[in-house]
Amino acid sequence: MFKNISKLHKNLILLLSGLLGIIYFIPLWFIILKSPQYRDGLSMFVWLSKITGGNEFDLKNINLLNHYVGMKEVHAADFIEFTYMPYILGFMILGGIVTYFYSKRIMVLAGLVSFFLVALAGLYDLYRWEQEYGHNLDTSAALSMKGLSFSPPVLGCKPMMNFIVCSWPHAGGSLLLIVGFSLAIISYREFFKKCA
Repeated sequence: MFKNISKLHKNLILLLSGLLGIIYFIPLWFIILKSPQYRDGLSMFVWLSKITGGNEFDLKNINLLNHYVGMKEVHAADFIEFTYMPYILGFMILGGIVTYFYSKRIMVLAGLVSFFLVALAGLYDLYRWEQEYGHNLDTSAALSMKGLSFSPPVLGCKPMMNFIVCSWPHAGGSLLLIVGFSLAIISYREFFKKCA
């Protein structure tokens, strides 16, 4: 458990830490609404510390649609997560750098466990956010329909009224998947393949 990791894995972990730094500059998640009225779709990007539309009017149009069915408007200021997510990512990057210099197998295992706990917490937070926005509707809204909800899927597509709503990882989310699987492979090789 406290043996040194291989030089290759030590360098790979440093590289993975550098890749995580890219996530500060690219979207994590992507949600798109398509309908006959919006053939190009209305899209929303979730970043590490903000939410943006696919173009300058998409987020405004999504909020207008939300208003008609009683959903709250989407504003980055409403998400406390955006204040601490950059620090969590920074801590993960720092962990990789520390592992490079203190290259013990226990550090790889700690990094893997931490990474997947953070990933699961992030997915749960996205689910909770979508459930809250889709279920807590204003009953006095213009198109209030009792018993309906408008929560997009966390992953995949689903129909909602005359829209198809899809939710997928974007470049940042895909990069997180690559880093996570790479850490899992490194951990497996260190603990079960007896890398020197």
